[in-house]
Amino acid sequence: MLQSSYFPCRGRVYSQNFLNFPHGILFLYIMTNLCPKKHLGFLFLLLSFSLYAQGPGCPNVNAGPDVEVTCADPCTTLTASYLQTGETTSYAVTSIPYDPPFPFTGGTGSTNITSDDVWSEAIQLPFDFCFFGDPYSRLLISSNGSITFSIAGEVPNGRYTPSNGAGYVLGQDGDRNIPGNIGTTTDARAVLGIMGVLQDTYPPNSFSGWSINYEVIGTFPCRMLVFNMYNLGHYSCGTSGGVPQTYQIILYETTNAIDVFVKDRTPCNGFQEGRGAIGIQNWNGTVGYTPPGRNTGNWSASEEAWRFTPNGESNVEFTWRDAAGNIIGTDPSITVCVDETTTFTAQAEYTDCNGITITDIDTVTVTRESDIEVDLGEDVETCEDDPIVLDTETGDVPDLTYEWFLDGVIIPGATNSTYTATAPNSGEYTVEVNQDGCIITDSINILFNPQPIIANPPQDLGLCDDGGSAALFDLTQNDAVVLGTQDTDFVITYHHSQAEAENGTPFINPADAYPIVGNNETIWVRIQNANNTCFVVDSFEILLVSAFATAPPSPYYICDQDNTGSEPVNLQAIFSADILAGQDPNELHVTYHESAADADTGDNPLPQPYMVTTTQITLHARVENRLDEDCYSVTNFEIVMELPPNVNPTPLDLITCDTDNDGYAPFNLHDADDDITNGDPDLVVTYHPTELDAQNDLNELTDPYINDDPFNDVVFARIEGMNTSCNAVIRLNLEVRNSPILTEPSPLRLCDDNTDGLQIFDLTVRELEMLGAMDPTQYDFYYYEVEVDAITAGQNALETPDFSGAIPAPTAYQNTTPFQQTIYVLAVGNALNTAPYNGGEGCFDIVPLELFVDPLPTAIQPLPYE
Repeated sequence: MLQSSYFPCRGRVYSQNFLNFPHGILFLYIMTNLCPKKHLGFLFLLLSFSLYAQGPGCPNVNAGPDVEVTCADPCTTLTASYLQTGETTSYAVTSIPYDPPFPFTGGTGSTNITSDDVWSEAIQLPFDFCFFGDPYSRLLISSNGSITFSIAGEVPNGRYTPSNGAGYVLGQDGDRNIPGNIGTTTDARAVLGIMGVLQDTYPPNSFSGWSINYEVIGTFPCRMLVFNMYNLGHYSCGTSGGVPQTYQIILYETTNAIDVFVKDRTPCNGFQEGRGAIGIQNWNGTVGYTPPGRNTGNWSASEEAWRFTPNGESNVEFTWRDAAGNIIGTDPSITVCVDETTTFTAQAEYTDCNGITITDIDTVTVTRESDIEVDLGEDVETCEDDPIVLDTETGDVPDLTYEWFLDGVIIPGATNSTYTATAPNSGEYTVEVNQDGCIITDSINILFNPQPIIANPPQDLGLCDDGGSAALFDLTQNDAVVLGTQDTDFVITYHHSQAEAENGTPFINPADAYPIVGNNETIWVRIQNANNTCFVVDSFEILLVSAFATAPPSPYYICDQDNTGSEPVNLQAIFSADILAGQDPNELHVTYHESAADADTGDNPLPQPYMVTTTQITLHARVENRLDEDCYSVTNFEIVMELPPNVNPTPLDLITCDTDNDGYAPFNLHDADDDITNGDPDLVVTYHPTELDAQNDLNELTDPYINDDPFNDVVFARIEGMNTSCNAVIRLNLEVRNSPILTEPSPLRLCDDNTDGLQIFDLTVRELEMLGAMDPTQYDFYYYEVEVDAITAGQNALETPDFSGAIPAPTAYQNTTPFQQTIYVLAVGNALNTAPYNGGEGCFDIVPLELFVDPLPTAIQPLPYE
């Protein structure tokens, strides 16, 4: 990312530090003196890359952007960021991207260094730089790329004199590394020193434009000393190596961090073995820090950079403060809740090694805004039967409370976001919505007018069609029905259509002698209040009616299912459709009677269901029009009761074996026929998936039938007699058992001791091999010389087990076929085989077992040995 930014002069204690930016960002700049005196303007060039640590820079804190909260959610989390620094009791050394923030030639502070191996004059810093726990304000720069605070006569144990020899030896008497110093003036490893790059450079023989310069940049409390070694040559090698030695050291005020940028460093192999070093060390050379591979030695570097960051105990204290200045938190993130717009302050207080405190603050304002609106709508005039739902339409906004008022009086219990206003409560309705102190109100006027209702549905009116005179209907028969106990001032009118009824005109007059148009007509009734503001309408039918009774098929046979001599019959369900023969059952009423006289008068209707108690009976049916009880017709029919077939109601479960043990297997359902019919050849059995299917003779199942549910299933048998219409339905349980799955065993081999091809075998030795992981206690083994005998015994194992044909002594069996014979092994689940599911008792598997009688080897007479 490339970006330019300009920081204008700001009314704070110090200007914004150009290095104080988030992880992953470094700013390069061209600095111009755009602001008067201590305020500097900066033009930045922003490059994005990955940093290993927070960039050093000014003490600063950022409280984050201003925040708006709502009445519904007045809380928010504020998160501040601030520069975190530590004491200089220890340092962390990290590699940083090579990107020098200052030019190597930009230093305005010249030095008096023009010769070899000398210190500069004492350089006064405008700030204290803390180094290994102590503050320093004066330093020396050497011609060999080092800085020291150990100035003789100025600091305790000060060792070096301005403008005097700086030492040039790296590795004297075998002591080479940092930390270290043998205490002689020739040792180049400066105590209380910063070295980067420390090597024996030679100003008198350097590249064109060479410079040893420094500059102090920035304003309190973030000033920087920039020390540059530019285009230097080596002692001994001079410029013959062809690569100018160029590097930069930066010291930061307050953070006390140190950066070393190495543009180019190459060794001069002809002098001191080309040694060089980057590092820092304390006042006596006992504690020091160097980057990996950059302690005293022969190494080269191009465009690399290192940072020495104080990482002792934190020297910054962070606090959050409320509007009154009270401390409300010390973590950068804090959750605050406000009931009004409030300003919070983030404060970072830095303490340097002199005990000087530097404080920076930033503020964030939390503004509380209501996020809801309440609008109950326009005033309403309506009818009493039209409840008005008043809705605040606040949606799902949480933590709201509601209070409703009628004409200024609190409505008890009305505390929801909606309220339903009902008659007769006319007046002004007001709602107050409270969102943690935010009160939003709205009002609406509601007027309820009296609302007529249809007290009872109007009755359809019918007159029997006699084919003679015109039928005149008295519509007012429905006046009392629809009005009920309502106000007698309500007006009732009758109309030809719904539209006319809703408009109130025209209306039928006279209403008590209305001639029907056609055979049927819809009439609409209207009830309206006295001032004609509210009304209700409904409709009913007037029609010419008739009633016809058609004789149903007769006789009708029923079964005495429980053989008790009586059987209930639902006469309506069985006969009414045939008797009506397509007429609308909603218009006609069918009743049943034991005598023709009762049917003619409608007396003594039979109950439903009706209990038939004789083997044969004649019943009478009356069809009456619901709108005119004098409109009717009668007919009759016979009922004959028969006995059901004699069956076994609890047949044995039908069991089969599953060859692949997945719980599904084919059943021959008709194997249960004899058990179900008790052996009666005149009964026919069919099988069905459900009891209802069996009762209705639907979805017959055929053999072989594979069960629907694994291991246990049920079907229903329907049994019919050849000489009766009766049937019986019973349940048949199906059970699937697991079969053993044998592994074909390896052959048995014995030697032919008698050269007759016969031998005595123990056939049982392969049983565990055949069973594999199956439990040997749950299976019985039988051995057969003939395969069909083994198959027959296995097939009969479930119902009629018979293993008499098996080899009687399988542990001492002599083969009957010389040399090779096949024995057939039958494994059958025994009574212990009860799991999983239904177990496997009676289920079997057969595998062959090969017997071999091998001839003895023939000895060959060897030749005589000589």
